[in-house]
Amino acid sequence: MQARPTLRDIAKATGYHFTTVGLAIRGDPRILPETANAIRLAAQKLGYVQDAMLSALSSYRHSKQSRFAGLIGYLHTYDLPKDYVTNHRSRATHFAAEARAKDLGFKLEPIDVRAGGLSGKRLTALLQARGIRGLVLPPLMPLPDHFMELDWEQFVTVAIGYSIITPKTYRAAFNQAYSMKLALRELRQLGYRRIGLQMYHEADVRTNVNTLGAYLADQMRQPEAERIPPLFTAEIPPTNFSQWLDQYQPDCILAASDSPLSLLKKLGLKVPEDIGFAVLSRDGEASPVAGIDEQSDLLGASAVDFAVSLLQTNQHGLPTYPRVVLVESRWVWKPTLRLPTAVPAGS
Repeated sequence: MQARPTLRDIAKATGYHFTTVGLAIRGDPRILPETANAIRLAAQKLGYVQDAMLSALSSYRHSKQSRFAGLIGYLHTYDLPKDYVTNHRSRATHFAAEARAKDLGFKLEPIDVRAGGLSGKRLTALLQARGIRGLVLPPLMPLPDHFMELDWEQFVTVAIGYSIITPKTYRAAFNQAYSMKLALRELRQLGYRRIGLQMYHEADVRTNVNTLGAYLADQMRQPEAERIPPLFTAEIPPTNFSQWLDQYQPDCILAASDSPLSLLKKLGLKVPEDIGFAVLSRDGEASPVAGIDEQSDLLGASAVDFAVSLLQTNQHGLPTYPRVVLVESRWVWKPTLRLPTAVPAGS
């Protein structure tokens, strides 16, 4: 019976040390892509097959050790400390990504791509000089846009959300279609029937039309008398808000943010006595407004998990068919809506 090829056989065939071979076979991000590819090709030619039980044991042993696996660049376009004072989503996403990277042996390195007039070529060189091969791209601020052109073939890249129009890369995103269906179900359980959606064009881009699409699909399934066309505007606040309310008489408003609350107050409408109100993205646990908690912490952790998995399998460059990891939300009742029969614990 022919002996099964070992790591030392692959080392002999390639000229690399057997420890380097072992790291490459495990997909360790410290091994250069060209080295890992050469080793994997040699292993394939020799007929090497990993022992599943030994691989699991090795993975367990390595998980118990604290080791530095490398840097992951967090390429942002806004002032982190300043933005985090008012934007809990950005703060929660970043901190969770940072913690998850640390758990996996990496350090998340924030880099302001606006600093010093960096060009794409200069930023690519800077990242390579610092040994950064994995990138996480948080949402662009203040508006959705194209990201500067880097030499993407040098990096594993995961964007957060859809505000980065190009490049077409891997993403971790909120499942906004699920959030819309969840919100509508919860509102109808509270007795609301004429539920109107108010959102802005920018939010539509950031959600890749998932929010608006899910709402319109739901409306088509409702009795015609209860259908309300969304108030979909570019203006913040919407100039035709009062006209829309008078024409369609919603009993509850579902909005992208809590900004319409002040408009309702100016019109003399009481919440929730006269009209219910909920948002599709709550502004942190302290928010007094009912609606969707998108769970930004899970999004940040998921983006790093995705990036590390791509590093471990040497999937550098832009994919032909990008995959998206979706994070589901949860519903939170608050007194901007009528009382449910039983208020959930912790609300």
